Amino acid sequence: MIQEMYSDLHARHLHLYVNVPVSTPTDELRIISANSDGVVLMNYDEHEVESQPGPIASQDWFIANLTRVLNSKAVPLDKLICAVANYGYDWEMSIPDPKARDPKQRKPRVVDTEEMTHVSDVWQRASDADADLDLDYNSLNPHYEYIDEDTHTRHVVWFLDGVTLLNEMRAARGLGLQTFALWRLGSEDRAMWSNANDELIRTDRELEKRLRARFDAQTLLLSTKHKDSDARSISEEISALMKEQDDLRTRIRSKNRKFLELTQPPLLTAPEIQKQLDSDTLLIEFALGDKRSYVWAVSPSSIKGLELPSRDRIEPIAQRLTEALTAPNREVKNETPSVRRARSIRAETDYGEAISALSKLLIDPIASELGQKRLVVVADGALQLVPFGALQLSSGAQLIAEHEIVSLPSASVLALQRRELANRKEAPGAIAVLADPVFDAEDIRVAQAKKESKAGSKTGDSGKKELTDSVASSSAGSPTQDTSFASARRDVGLEEPPTSIAVVPMLFLPSLKTTLSLAK
Repeated sequence: MIQEMYSDLHARHLHLYVNVPVSTPTDELRIISANSDGVVLMNYDEHEVESQPGPIASQDWFIANLTRVLNSKAVPLDKLICAVANYGYDWEMSIPDPKARDPKQRKPRVVDTEEMTHVSDVWQRASDADADLDLDYNSLNPHYEYIDEDTHTRHVVWFLDGVTLLNEMRAARGLGLQTFALWRLGSEDRAMWSNANDELIRTDRELEKRLRARFDAQTLLLSTKHKDSDARSISEEISALMKEQDDLRTRIRSKNRKFLELTQPPLLTAPEIQKQLDSDTLLIEFALGDKRSYVWAVSPSSIKGLELPSRDRIEPIAQRLTEALTAPNREVKNETPSVRRARSIRAETDYGEAISALSKLLIDPIASELGQKRLVVVADGALQLVPFGALQLSSGAQLIAEHEIVSLPSASVLALQRRELANRKEAPGAIAVLADPVFDAEDIRVAQAKKESKAGSKTGDSGKKELTDSVASSSAGSPTQDTSFASARRDVGLEEPPTSIAVVPMLFLPSLKTTLSLAK
């Protein structure tokens, strides 16, 4: 059917673009691509109306979907259109009753789910409910929760806005994509376009169309017998259009810098990148190519480039590594315990072999440049899903054991982040807390805590009172310290007790990777 439609539309000088879910099998993608002018990959709805609450399009999930399609070669890069979204879901959850006889009532369950098509509605609901917005550092998706007293239910809202769209577009551009679709126009975060001059933007789009048309005409001309004067004429037309577009974008930048950064992120020159680095920092940037790849090691005083194997050699190993890492948490329908154990053992073997092979390909060539420096890693393609801290040095030690590691989507982002944060007032202090939080009353750690609590209650509450008194007196500046408190401090290597306890802002981080990413 799609083949007939494609032929019929082309006969009428019309084009066919097909929307496909990210779960579309490779064979179907190949057929759709061959019989359409473009494939629009709907890269969202990781969690949706029929699922449990969660991110709409977490950053790693978003990149993995694009990487899978590009590596399958089912859709040529110039035909692939990445669809990004701006909307949210409001999951209405039952509030569990720990005393209920029915086990199902002891756990939260989805009562209803509402799709919130307009981002402005998402913000308004948060304001009405006086809910605190939070950015999930694992997924880079914002969310919030609130309680509906009338229905006695808890609402969990996840959504995508202008910031998530910017992050996704930058990641997609890092994979080579240049064309995007938005779901859906008119409901998006208006901050994307605020203060933009509509007439200038329309003119820019028209210039882009004219440029593409002239480039196509030039390609056609040069592929056939032609006169030198005709080739020179079309080259001059293209140069003139490009100059006109550059001038126009300078005007757009002067009116709305954020809009142009969204569509055309500013690129730094090599000296400008070097200025962002201190003497203890080394920027490592990878670029994967079909015939050969490259890695650049950039310090404030030097730039060293080295040739690496082709994308076809590097990416399969990177994919094997990420698959091995996710295998233990992957649920396979109707899988028996013995098969699952075998799969886990195989994943451990794959992990060890992939880590070793990838380390030799990526780290060994630049090992002499590393020293004891902080490493800022800009990955490319499938390498964006690789935990670089787990890669090994020639000594066998993991990279994270010897270096602080920061991951960035591009070198230019470092300058952009610093510029945006330049005038932000610093907090008086901060604490980074690494924890494995409890979300369910059925968690085994809850039962263990109850057991320990009952055991402790047999000896009375005196210990608890002493510790409470100790903390209270410490906060008041008293030198009195409880022996339990002092003992606990010695257990974690803090021999000398403090004379006071200060209240400081606290930043809860989901992983060590996040801590290192924010350490600079």
